[in-house]
Amino acid sequence: MKQSRTNKVPAQIFERDLSESGWIYRNKSDHVFALKARIFGFDLLAFDDFLERELSSPKSRDVLAWMVKRRSQASAAIESKNLPLAKAILEVMHVYYQLVSREDYLLPKARHGAKFVAKKQGAAGAVRKAIAKALKANPKLTPEKVWEQLKAKPPQGLEFYGTGAARHIWREGRKDTGWRRFQNIVSDEKTKLKG
Repeated sequence: MKQSRTNKVPAQIFERDLSESGWIYRNKSDHVFALKARIFGFDLLAFDDFLERELSSPKSRDVLAWMVKRRSQASAAIESKNLPLAKAILEVMHVYYQLVSREDYLLPKARHGAKFVAKKQGAAGAVRKAIAKALKANPKLTPEKVWEQLKAKPPQGLEFYGTGAARHIWREGRKDTGWRRFQNIVSDEKTKLKG
């Protein structure tokens, strides 16, 4: 069954299937690229989802075409075992990905004169609030159990993806929260409850 990770846009460019172990690219070189990009801390699945969502709209075509070209260059660099070049390209892709996704969040607000209110320093974000609420109900939950509980009934605006160490939480206009960060937040919130 052909299905997009977000279920919002059909897989147009980077075809992949959902298996019991997670998302698998149909193209073997794309699958290997996704695994090796993870070594450098780059989440290719989230990046490809972003590209597919954005390419379905007419805006930013030139920037997105540039990003697709860099994606193929990074893949070629990894295939040719030129890891320093691959790392450099992936870092550039990450910066542009963050820039464009943040721009898409802020520009509509700026056009309509909506005041952008940044999160106050030290204030809890949506992921941290959801984890704190789950732990308040049951402080003995492990990070895996908290993940399962939140994934079963996700808070508004959060989307949970992946399995194992490749798990991440997507939130519109924000950086993804990876599994390692999620575990650290659970640990922090447990410490606060004890403290």
